[in-house]
Amino acid sequence: MKNLLVIFWAVFTFSLEARVSKPVWQGIGWSVLPTAHYNIHYPTGQDELARTAALYAEQAYYHLSKRMDHNIAHVVSIFVYPSAERFQETNILGTSPGEGTGGFTEQMRRRVVLPFTGDYAEFRHVLIHEIVHTFQYDILLGSSGGFSFPFSGSMAPPLWLIEGSAEYFSTGYDIAADSYVREAMLSGTMPTLREMSSGRVSNGYVFYKGGQVAVKFIADTYGESFVTELIRSFGRNNHPEAAIRSVFGISLEELDEQFMVYLKKRTLPHVTATLPEESFLLTRHDTDKSWFNHHAAISPDGKYIAYLSIRKFYPVVVLRELSDDLQKKEYNYEKVKKKKPKETIVARSYIASHSYSLNLVDNRLSFSPDGKWLLFSTQTTGADELVLYSIADKKIKKRFRPAVEAIADPNFGKDGNTIVFAAMKKSQQDIYSLSKETGELKQITDTKDSERYPCLSPDGTTILYVSGNDGTYILVEKVLETGETRELFSSGKISDPCYASSDSLYFISDFNGAANAYAYTISTGTIEPLTTFAAGIQTLSHNGKSIAATLQRNQGYDIALFPAAVTQEREPIAVDSLSWDLPVIEPETFAAKPYFPMPYFEYVLMGAQYSNYSGFGSYGQSALSDYSGNHRMTIFTYIISAAEIYNFHIDYGYLRHRTNFYGGIYQKNNAFGLFTISSLQSINDILYYPAFISSSNEIMGYATAEYPLTHHWSLSGSLAVGRLDEEYYYERRPPIHAHLQIAKAAFVHNNVLYSAWGPLDGWHLGAVTEQSFPLTGKDAIYHRSSLDMRTYFTWGVRYTLALRGFYGAVLGPQQNSFPFELGGYNTLRGFPYMAVQGTQAFLMSAEFRYPFLDALLFGFPAPWMMPGFSLVNFVDAGGAAFEWDTFRGYNESEKRLQNFLLSYGMGMRIMLAPGFMIKIDWATPWDLRSSLPMHLWQGTFSLGYQF
Repeated sequence: MKNLLVIFWAVFTFSLEARVSKPVWQGIGWSVLPTAHYNIHYPTGQDELARTAALYAEQAYYHLSKRMDHNIAHVVSIFVYPSAERFQETNILGTSPGEGTGGFTEQMRRRVVLPFTGDYAEFRHVLIHEIVHTFQYDILLGSSGGFSFPFSGSMAPPLWLIEGSAEYFSTGYDIAADSYVREAMLSGTMPTLREMSSGRVSNGYVFYKGGQVAVKFIADTYGESFVTELIRSFGRNNHPEAAIRSVFGISLEELDEQFMVYLKKRTLPHVTATLPEESFLLTRHDTDKSWFNHHAAISPDGKYIAYLSIRKFYPVVVLRELSDDLQKKEYNYEKVKKKKPKETIVARSYIASHSYSLNLVDNRLSFSPDGKWLLFSTQTTGADELVLYSIADKKIKKRFRPAVEAIADPNFGKDGNTIVFAAMKKSQQDIYSLSKETGELKQITDTKDSERYPCLSPDGTTILYVSGNDGTYILVEKVLETGETRELFSSGKISDPCYASSDSLYFISDFNGAANAYAYTISTGTIEPLTTFAAGIQTLSHNGKSIAATLQRNQGYDIALFPAAVTQEREPIAVDSLSWDLPVIEPETFAAKPYFPMPYFEYVLMGAQYSNYSGFGSYGQSALSDYSGNHRMTIFTYIISAAEIYNFHIDYGYLRHRTNFYGGIYQKNNAFGLFTISSLQSINDILYYPAFISSSNEIMGYATAEYPLTHHWSLSGSLAVGRLDEEYYYERRPPIHAHLQIAKAAFVHNNVLYSAWGPLDGWHLGAVTEQSFPLTGKDAIYHRSSLDMRTYFTWGVRYTLALRGFYGAVLGPQQNSFPFELGGYNTLRGFPYMAVQGTQAFLMSAEFRYPFLDALLFGFPAPWMMPGFSLVNFVDAGGAAFEWDTFRGYNESEKRLQNFLLSYGMGMRIMLAPGFMIKIDWATPWDLRSSLPMHLWQGTFSLGYQF
């Protein structure tokens, strides 16, 4: 969801000049299918997908309007992307939603946005989940949309209610929710309603499944109508306690007590069930801080295990050595001291362009039969690849990019050459095979069902896979030569089938109330349990002797390894499941039409003032875009009548294709730059504007094109034409009265991992060159080039070392009119703003950032919290000169620095909101011999990250 906090973060973080790097690798041409209550936007040509989405959406509307006792008066737009990869490129958000996001609903325009991933049952679930959010927004905010305080701060409905009711009204209550809550209660990690309301949870998944059971508790205890009434109450009350008391007549603590009793009654019958800790845990996310460990695979010889994990912010593929002492069971609940396992990080996502994404949700890891290769999938430059990692050479040796998209579940065949996998193509998920030696691609299945988890038989004559059709899952065996298929098993949700021998196989199913592993004998059709965990398992892999499984444990996921042996059968877990029968509606004959972009306001900000000093002043800023987000425009105006200042900026961006195009025109009048709410830098410029400027007027038109080479490397070029008139006090530098025609090129690398609290890890490199050229005879001619590099290292999430280096040079007849200037809040702290200038300049900075206070709590005039206090220590060094011959870095006679400027100091960072940082620095110059006493240090105030 895109709530108010997210919108404010985007507004305050990104300026007009600082574009977000989110490549669109394959642009989508949209068509629109209007229905009674929705406009279904879909890729042109995929009409069947559009009709299915329209049917699900209309069924959902009648289902939800009755259950939630509400009707939406306006038409809701739904955007359906053809795959998860294309969904991650959406321009509707300013940033990528990421691979773990199933969909989102925007608050302002109520747009529902989601991908189709091949499974129609899951597609319907996510679509209805997001449509529930449109009902919630309409109940809370009415038909006007836009910003509203009920979705910000302490007055926002808690996420457990928002996401939990979306799950409840879309699916009812299911085994996944029951298993999640069962494990959380058995392990003592289930948060209370108060903890969920205040965000004190280990991971966000609890808001969905923990919230789902909380909403079912309300429905079972008080009645289903109380769920919607609680949502309405948050629209009327400005505090969670008041909202809950107005609906239930009791406090949050009393409601919490009832909730925990409800959960205990549900889970106490299962306390004798086998706990995950009774099998050996290879990972312990609660002590090794990995949180997510998934999709394990065991090598055929049992020497290695490979799995996906998250280490220091990044998803990684881990290859770990197994030793004999690691095969023992243990029953110790405490942290056990062991030798640190030998492991190799095979691939790291995001930080490297060739493995930008590791497809955490749908990936599978697989060893070749000889144990020499590890197979998995990655995503790079908008497409999925199959990757082969050499165990001996410890490097990726082969990559395949088949003519499909959204690869899932790659698996090695026993011949060591054939690779089978599931993939999306034209909104259809089928099974494919690929030759490791030749790269030849073959399609094995071709149906409209969702087909996943392929596994070849030991002799290579048959293949197992799971076929899903509208919530029904069937384990299928297909003879490759004849194409003959037969259904082996079709109860519950099935996954991860694999041959144990020519006559037996393993798979996961939740038909007994929890997802556990089973052994199936093909000749007799008998089924026996391999695991009987109360919370079930997530994934399954084996090498004939051992089974590796993913366990949900203590609000995270861990890898367990145990013998491949049939265990004792036990009674099925009774799940009080609840599912909704969607209303049957007659299919309408919908008439599709081409999508036509129409501009709509995203926000409008205005202000006005009058004073004897400045006269009349006004400010206005608005952002427009079309519904697809491919066309974006920002308009800004700023007037001060007494100073005769009239500034404006109109910026347009066309973002549909891989190359982004921008164009615009602006005027900056007098000493003031463009002050916009979206650019904190502009506020800093006003605070520290150079008083030596007598008068200034700049009007420019520009056009820019940006082309991403990879996720991290990009090229851009721009042309600007305009006029600059600028004069100075004190003859600081020659006045400028000239036309400007400027061509600029930039080569940029950026793999910095940003958080709401600033950069965490990675590095940035920007090489920029610009050249003005003569056209009218009254032109300023100069050449400017610069190189800027920044790198960040983080320890333990909270301690960061940031380094920066910069060099720039200006050449040409008018070079002295366009110098670099150093000094002040973001360059040489401790020196006056723009203390030195020159046609050549360099700057180096080092900054160590560490936490001070997590938050300050205030009780007056109302309870509120100011989060994010941290401290920094820094050193800045640099210099500038018009002629390097005159630059004297060190004065030998006085034994001190001269033109080489050095300062050090300390500062505080205050995070008012994600993306909105206040910086306060104190610094002193230091010439290697003397510095100022601390009470004379120069203090500076600024806003934004800057560095």
